[in-house]
Amino acid sequence: MLYLRYYSFAFSSLLLAAFAVAQTEERRGWVSPPQERGTINIVFACLSTLFSCLYAVFHDDLPTTSNPSKLTRFLRKAQWLLVGIFAPEFIVILAGLQFSAARKSIQDMKKVGIVNWTLCHGFFANMHGFVLVQAGSNRKVAVDGRQLLEICKAKSPAEWWPKISREAIQDKSKADFLAKLLAFVQATWLIAQIVGRAVASLSISPLEIESAAYVPLTLVVYLLWWHKPLNVEVPIEVPISVDLYEVLGITESDAVTQSDWRSIVLHISGGVRTFASIGSALSVMTLGMLFGAVHVLAWEFSFPTTIESQLWRAASIFTVLGGFFAHSIISMINRTLHGKSLPHRGDGAAAIAIRIWDLAGWPMFLVYFFSRCYLIFESFYSLRSLPADTFHMVSWSRFIPHI
Repeated sequence: MLYLRYYSFAFSSLLLAAFAVAQTEERRGWVSPPQERGTINIVFACLSTLFSCLYAVFHDDLPTTSNPSKLTRFLRKAQWLLVGIFAPEFIVILAGLQFSAARKSIQDMKKVGIVNWTLCHGFFANMHGFVLVQAGSNRKVAVDGRQLLEICKAKSPAEWWPKISREAIQDKSKADFLAKLLAFVQATWLIAQIVGRAVASLSISPLEIESAAYVPLTLVVYLLWWHKPLNVEVPIEVPISVDLYEVLGITESDAVTQSDWRSIVLHISGGVRTFASIGSALSVMTLGMLFGAVHVLAWEFSFPTTIESQLWRAASIFTVLGGFFAHSIISMINRTLHGKSLPHRGDGAAAIAIRIWDLAGWPMFLVYFFSRCYLIFESFYSLRSLPADTFHMVSWSRFIPHI
């Protein structure tokens, strides 16, 4: 009986103590988020937007080797991502080249009798999606659109082309809708943050400008590659009874595609000839200049030191010029990799001007490269000292009309 009284007393004491704590504990309902952001918030928002945009937008060609490992495919993707980070203008140029070639191939294929050829077919052909298998031998050649056209001229497509539908090609595509949606949401939010901060007269970090510069380019690339299949790993084999090497004028070594950095550069530079017109070339060059133009928006930003501000301005201008001289830079790289010298342009004034344009490749490449390295470096280095209002949050309620 004594033990029962003891336990009753202890239980009552615990209830009274809990009630007393409940009466003295401070409690709140809806709590608004803090009105400041940290440096890690800025870095995470920018890097996540950057990598999600580049990863979702890039449509790689078919693997250059048969049955590549996952590591090989990852390294190939990583190489292109590095190109996208340091020189996104060249990804725009590549997408423009491929779109121009795919559009031109529609008319070319109709002339030789393939009437159901679409943009999807053109992209798939130029990404080496069609592998021709020579009858009676083990020769397999991954042809591009131009080579396929030459074979169609040598042998009527009615005799061997299997009339592959657009749906059959799209069935091989592994479009990641969720990744693209996530990239779109992040990019939209980043741009909204920058616009909102500008309207509210709040400082914007250089890292945010650097990340925002990729957004319009990735949008353009996404539109240009709208019909290009994504992450195709196995090509479509088409049998044909012609001597492929003889028709194409190649050897067995020419039929093997490179799989290193050299092939990536050649992949871009080799397509410069495929522009349908000077107008389309100038359009792509203008888009390339857009990337540097976004950096110019930080012209009046407050940098930690005066020299950093001046270097940012100079690097931004040189980045704009890099997009303008993109054709010259790519042609220079192409000649270097092929061991070719400058072509003779003649002796007239126009020929001299073109030769100066050709000679501008190397110096512009070096200036562009160091400018891009500085812009990336300064974007992070400037985080050590930013204006105080850079960390203030945008009050979105001020943009909502009040009745």
